[in-house]
Amino acid sequence: MTVCAYDADRAAVTPGQVVSTVPDGVRENFPAEILISADGRFVYVSNRGHDSIARFAVEADGERLRLVDTVSCGGQWPRHIAVTPDGRWMYASNQNSNSVTAFRVDPAGGEISPAGEPFATPSPVCLLIGGTT
Repeated sequence: MTVCAYDADRAAVTPGQVVSTVPDGVRENFPAEILISADGRFVYVSNRGHDSIARFAVEADGERLRLVDTVSCGGQWPRHIAVTPDGRWMYASNQNSNSVTAFRVDPAGGEISPAGEPFATPSPVCLLIGGTT
């Protein structure tokens, strides 16, 4: 993953730090969704192949990311992750295992932890968080 700077005056993107989304030694991986926490302190990435969600701490005013940990997505080939508007729940769509995993999100440290067993659904690819009217 490449961290980029954006210059709004010039409408220009400048590449910066390049960081792996998986721990050292993982040979094949295909990152999918990139999600920034509402407070901007954490970045989450779904990893297809490693079948995990990576959590990064945002450092140096957004110029650097530090891989904090990876958590199993609870299935295979997580294509999309989504967070509820209150930031307390995250969901991962596991396309190849036909499941969706729910995670609790710790608001203080950004840690995610599975909340029960994944639930079955045919070939989930994208998650949309709905609201009430």
